[in-house]
Amino acid sequence: MTGPIPEQRPPTNGRAVLSATAAPFYPPQRCPPGVDCGPDLDVSAAQPRRAREDYDRLQLTNAESARLTTAAVDASGLLEDARPAVDAAVAAVREAEQGGVRAVDALERFVRGNRLGRARAAVDAVEERHRHDGPEDRRHRPRWARPLLWVAVPATALYDAVYFGEAFRFLIGLPETPENAADWVQYVISYLPGALIGIALMLAGFWLAEGLLRARSHVERRPERPPRRWRAVLRRRPDDLPWPVWWVALPFGALVVTVLAVFAVVRSDPAAAPTPFLFGMLLLMFTLTSIAAKVLDHNPHRSADEAARRKLAAVERDLRALEDARDAAFVALGRANDGLRGEIGRCRTLVAERMRRAWTEILHEREGHGRASDLAPAFRPLADGSWGVGYPLLFDIAEPAIALHVLDAEHACGDPGPIEERNAALMAELAWQAGSTDLPADLAGAGDPG
Repeated sequence: MTGPIPEQRPPTNGRAVLSATAAPFYPPQRCPPGVDCGPDLDVSAAQPRRAREDYDRLQLTNAESARLTTAAVDASGLLEDARPAVDAAVAAVREAEQGGVRAVDALERFVRGNRLGRARAAVDAVEERHRHDGPEDRRHRPRWARPLLWVAVPATALYDAVYFGEAFRFLIGLPETPENAADWVQYVISYLPGALIGIALMLAGFWLAEGLLRARSHVERRPERPPRRWRAVLRRRPDDLPWPVWWVALPFGALVVTVLAVFAVVRSDPAAAPTPFLFGMLLLMFTLTSIAAKVLDHNPHRSADEAARRKLAAVERDLRALEDARDAAFVALGRANDGLRGEIGRCRTLVAERMRRAWTEILHEREGHGRASDLAPAFRPLADGSWGVGYPLLFDIAEPAIALHVLDAEHACGDPGPIEERNAALMAELAWQAGSTDLPADLAGAGDPG
């Protein structure tokens, strides 16, 4: 008689096991190597699985806490890896901030030196000196006077240099064509009188122009002219043209007209030939023309005006260079701050991404086992009251701490406020200097006198 078929059981190595209908077991595990767990503590023996209970959605299981701790450790490691980039961004901010301070310091030295105020005052003083000149400003000088001077004097000197060079070579018996080095030296030396003639013309023109201008300034600006037998007293108003001065213009004009008229007569008669006297008069006219060109060019009023305006232009160029350096420093500071904020933002994103990923997995598991309610914890509001993903916590649940020391570098962002306030004050003072001729007592003698 066949009895009941015995139940098939897996091998147990001599240990008792529960049937398939019994409570569930944790998987059998062996004792650690070298550890004698004893018959009562042998972890290789199957133990019954603990019953899982429901829990509040604002609580965490061990597995969930472990997952969040792992994410926090990973986030801390990522922050440490990002520390070199953050430190470099902080160094760039500090360097840019110092550059901005140096640029504003340089601008402040310029302002305290009052260079712009003195240069502007010099130009205004020239304008004031000539305010009552009338329609014929004493600073007036024809535009062609300077080019005429540099044509007339070299041309006269060159013309005379050729003549005197030939005369010098004739006197010392030099051949027409140099034959050796010594002849070449004497040949070159023979033209030196031409250069000296040009220098003499410039000196004569300068001294004559200086004296003529001073005499003319006393004569042509008199309010009235003394009476003569053929005229009564003449009076001049401030806005009238200056008195005419004929004792320079008439003799020179008469010389030019006479010489050209004589040569016109000679050219009209084919049989006539110019005499040496006529050639001498022509050469004299050439020489006097060079001197007259220097007299025409000499105008100390115009020179003073040009010097004052050149000084003002140089000061304004220096100011523009300082302002450009300041603007570049401010831009560099702004870019450095943006770079540091970008690094801090990247670090925040890395931390948030790790924590959000861990929470996403936890929420999916909770949805699967259903022991923590079907409702997720409420998202943490931001500091300003708006709702969104808070940082560093996602929900109103205490999470593992993250080493956020790297993010403290955000406080190293340069504050442009103080140097911008200094710059605004300096710009206001510069605007005052540029528009004022009466300098304050504390700035009148300050700075570089040049």
